[in-house]
Amino acid sequence: MSLVEALKGAIADVRQMRTMGEKVQGIQSYARILGSEVVGMVSMVPYACKSLYLYHSVPRYEVTRHQNMASRVSIVHDKKYGTESTRNVMDIYVPAGCNLEHHNHPVVLFVHGGVWATGSKWHYSPLATRLAEEGIVTCVMEYSLFPSCETSAMVKEVSQALDTVFDMCPTHDGGNVVLAGHSAGAHLSALAILERAIDGARMPDAFVGMAGVYHIHRHFEYEKARGVHRLSTMERAVGGRKKFDANSPTVLLRRATLAVAGSSSPTCPMAPPERGVELHGDSIPQRIGFSPPQIDTCNSTIHDEDMNEGDELRRMSALEVGRLPPIYLMASTCGDTTVPWTESYELYTMLHACGLSHARLLLYNQAGHGDYATRWQKKKKGTLSEYVHDLPDFAQDFIHIIKAPRV
Repeated sequence: MSLVEALKGAIADVRQMRTMGEKVQGIQSYARILGSEVVGMVSMVPYACKSLYLYHSVPRYEVTRHQNMASRVSIVHDKKYGTESTRNVMDIYVPAGCNLEHHNHPVVLFVHGGVWATGSKWHYSPLATRLAEEGIVTCVMEYSLFPSCETSAMVKEVSQALDTVFDMCPTHDGGNVVLAGHSAGAHLSALAILERAIDGARMPDAFVGMAGVYHIHRHFEYEKARGVHRLSTMERAVGGRKKFDANSPTVLLRRATLAVAGSSSPTCPMAPPERGVELHGDSIPQRIGFSPPQIDTCNSTIHDEDMNEGDELRRMSALEVGRLPPIYLMASTCGDTTVPWTESYELYTMLHACGLSHARLLLYNQAGHGDYATRWQKKKKGTLSEYVHDLPDFAQDFIHIIKAPRV
């Protein structure tokens, strides 16, 4: 949560309250929530210190690239991918011995979360360093934040960063290019691949969404029930309630089910089911017996009456839907109270309703919302190159997904 933006939201809400009693009650409620948030931020200081130290301890790739046999992970700082903002930069963590000009290492572009209003590249140095130790070229991007822009601009920046990653690997042979996002970053990434599907742009080999927000209206109601909807920047970042549906991947795919259901053409290039290696996150859905339910394509849940005249939703065609890559949606069953697992489940059901049987829902116990980005550690000295069992289940799965061979 952005504390500054949360305070702005709280002050604005209190000012709108009619009676002094309501104002006092509102101030007390917000004080408790913000106090809890401050305590949480203080508890993250050790992690921040660890991340910052690690970030500055990784040697620059420019120093070692001519040797092409660097004995440790190196980094390219502030690789530009756009010109709209000073935040249009990414850091590239390079595995030992990797030459970025020609390699066959898998590549991942990571899009951070932070309620669309916070986040810096160095926060994710433990995640990026470990992925690079596992032989993965890891790009951690920054993007413009609210209030300097709305989510529509952020989505375009994610797509620009992905194009830069593709351009950076012109002779990339045999490796995967994976797009991954956490929380708000998962939301932006999901919108980016939907837009790329419509435009016919090159797709990543897979998309991994970690504890993402995919249905803005439903998540707003969830935040409202928790009493944090005025503190959250979500409503303001997407451009207000009139733009909720246009910024909801689940809703956009809900409309796509109508196009797929009405398509008489069998030529839609739906990708085949991609199971590959069994992942830890498959266990809970299998035990529960999760299977994508049948979606009633005749009844729409889209709030068309809330749309502005210029904000009409673009209905994707069956052909455009078929361009989507394999999608993995990670969520926590009970450890995440910030974004419930139902956000990922709803998107999962819509993907399957569109015929995308290669979408997978991965559920984990005892994983908090921030854990997907913070519960990472460097590989211990002397451990085998393929050893990942010192990491949480979701982190092991993430590595397997990135490195998995594609059909």
